[in-house]
Amino acid sequence: MTDTIIEIKKPHFADYQKLILESEKRFTITEASTKSGKTFSHIYWLFEQAHKLNPGNEVWWIAPIYAQAEIAFKRMRRKVAGNGLYITNYSRLSITTPKGTVIVFKSAEHPDSLYGENVHAFVFDEFSRAKEEAWFALRTTITYTKAKGKFIGNVVGKNWAWKLARKAESGSDPEFEYFRITANQAVQAGILSQGEIDQARRDLPARIYKMLYEAEYTAVEGALWDWEMIENTRVSPENCPELHRIAVAIDPAVTSEKDSDETGIIIGGRAIDGSIYILEDGSGIFTPQSWASKAIAAYHRLKADRIIAEVNNGGDLVETVIRNIDPNISYESVHASRGKITRAEPVVALYEQKRVHHVGILPALEDQMTSWAGAKGEKSPDRVDALVWLVSFLMGSKFYDANDVGVV
Repeated sequence: MTDTIIEIKKPHFADYQKLILESEKRFTITEASTKSGKTFSHIYWLFEQAHKLNPGNEVWWIAPIYAQAEIAFKRMRRKVAGNGLYITNYSRLSITTPKGTVIVFKSAEHPDSLYGENVHAFVFDEFSRAKEEAWFALRTTITYTKAKGKFIGNVVGKNWAWKLARKAESGSDPEFEYFRITANQAVQAGILSQGEIDQARRDLPARIYKMLYEAEYTAVEGALWDWEMIENTRVSPENCPELHRIAVAIDPAVTSEKDSDETGIIIGGRAIDGSIYILEDGSGIFTPQSWASKAIAAYHRLKADRIIAEVNNGGDLVETVIRNIDPNISYESVHASRGKITRAEPVVALYEQKRVHHVGILPALEDQMTSWAGAKGEKSPDRVDALVWLVSFLMGSKFYDANDVGVV
């Protein structure tokens, strides 16, 4: 088995992919546009590294959650499909090469699982969406073997990964080399189409587009939330605990024209330890019938305890629209007598205390949270308004002003 000669056919790579793969530095960090070929090229790199090692040694592919690790495992498995020399293990998510080295695909959800030995190379995929503790565990594991590694991912905010990337970019650490891949580079390389990129620019908020397609973080001065607040407490759907109180919060818009305000619809729940989990963002521009139907559908699907709706603009009409669809809904109206910033600040404090968790990624909501500063003339943050009402309700009466609440 160990004497088997394996010929690895090298795929065609774009110039920017070659620079990363051929780097002589111990660690490379690549902040990249989505769908720019970073995953494919790094799967090949790890596959190649595995064939350079002695029997019994391992290389690791690490992803933020199990589902992403499984996707990478299946992609590499397809590469060796039909070749009887490789042994695949579905329960462990591993591939054993003819030389006896093992490629293991691991999740960073539980950082303690990343303590190990005999790891001689790794790829940390979407590292910017993983916990910093995962990197701490991995760094300990590779200390003895002095393993080489490559970090790849999108920009998601000023979290630990962003700081590590800035260190690499500064050139202050001789073991790190930094790379950035934009959608424009991927278009020039023939990996992405210009038309699709132009459409993404039209479809997404400008800040989200810059992060996902230009690998660029843009901060908004004075914003109540920052990305680190959200990212440091994010959990995957698989790690969301049982919620014993769930609510749907609505900040309804009066009109549904193209340039109208959005109707904010945010769904979340409270765990037994008092932590809040934001489950879904169903916001958008809807007719009253549509937003009510959407909120009621979420209420029943998630077995929620209450629908909460701000009635400053719609008044009694809000409840009428809801009850015309489902008269048995548990409903509560809320009326804001204080300013948006004043109402939001206690909720921001909960994020700072790491008591609010986003389940998965909620791009439009998070963009609004980290770009709204409450400046005069600034567009109303409908998603944020709904979020504030939701968290306030789930936390209980101390977050409500008695004059703001009317319970039906």
